[in-house]
Amino acid sequence: MRVDAVHGVRVFADLVPGVLVDTEPGALDALLKLEAAAAELPAFHSVATQLHVLGEARGPQGGAAA
Repeated sequence: MRVDAVHGVRVFADLVPGVLVDTEPGALDALLKLEAAAAELPAFHSVATQLHVLGEARGPQGGAAA
């Protein structure tokens, strides 16, 4: 398998109190932008609660599977 991309998920979302996101104007949009910016940065992968790993399986000859 070849890994093409790794994205961190919920890097900051679990650290921000839900009441803040629900009541502070613009907080949700700011949090979404911050999450999007940090998702692809390897430095933040270790603190993300989840990782989405995108890859492609290789066939028997080392090429892409059909």
